[in-house]
Amino acid sequence: MEPRVVGYARDTGLTFVYLPPESRFERLNCPNRIVLDEPFRILTAVEPLTASPRTRRVRPLMAGVSIGNAKITAGTLGFFGKYKGEIVLISNAHVFTDKPESPYPPFNHNILQPGSIDGGFEPHDIVAKYHSHIQVKVAGTSSCSISKAVVKTLNWLSEVLGRQTRFEAVTKPANRVDIALATLPRGVEYNPVVMGNDGSPVAVSGKLIGFLFAGSGDYYVVSKIRNVLSYYPELELVNASPVDVKPGDRVIKCGRTTGCTEGEVVSANAVLEVRYPAGLAFFEDVIVVRGKSAGGDSGSAVWLL
Repeated sequence: MEPRVVGYARDTGLTFVYLPPESRFERLNCPNRIVLDEPFRILTAVEPLTASPRTRRVRPLMAGVSIGNAKITAGTLGFFGKYKGEIVLISNAHVFTDKPESPYPPFNHNILQPGSIDGGFEPHDIVAKYHSHIQVKVAGTSSCSISKAVVKTLNWLSEVLGRQTRFEAVTKPANRVDIALATLPRGVEYNPVVMGNDGSPVAVSGKLIGFLFAGSGDYYVVSKIRNVLSYYPELELVNASPVDVKPGDRVIKCGRTTGCTEGEVVSANAVLEVRYPAGLAFFEDVIVVRGKSAGGDSGSAVWLL
């Protein structure tokens, strides 16, 4: 299996390349490339965690803890905001709905803390109600008549020449964020701080760069807060300010699974593909960080140090 390009950085010229296990020897021949151990994929939880304070029932709510729609395993509560006078929780679309690729609300609006894989259950652990999400569009078959005609011609030519290759017309819509909001009901208390590794609040700069939503080994992908606010112009952050970053900047994220870890920005303007259960989604103008992450860290807020 050949190495496959899964993204590139517009600002640094770096290319992100996935090398399958049988191609590991080619690592030394990859100048100006970042070699990935696995393709970029969303980071919902794959197993329960019992020893971490972040996967317990946390009241008042704090950022950095296990959370999720009742129909998913778990992700991370990113941070808090105000939207049209209501307090909202901020995380990924694939954390607050089980169908981020759909433009419609999920059937189940209940948001649990902790997430279901960490023992959260209805109705005992319902802390919020799904509010909205920005649809994550995945690649699919094109309906363009011109593209279909070209593909038909290419397939005919391939068959005449005795080739086994066949072509398909596909669409690759561009996404910029994986983000969702959930409304905090009156009576549910929250503390707009981030939980540290020992369960107590950790000091962060208050300079928010965005929300982690995907990863690949030693790298993770962040939806820019500036892009989030372009989709939700009436969203106000609580005790935080949106900031931009550049390659080389140091950041910190606190996630449900790997906790509070520092990282370094390798691209502040990347274009790449991310694997979702419904298919491949293509993103542009996202941040790539060299740093630790794992399944369950989806939704983590990422802060400038």
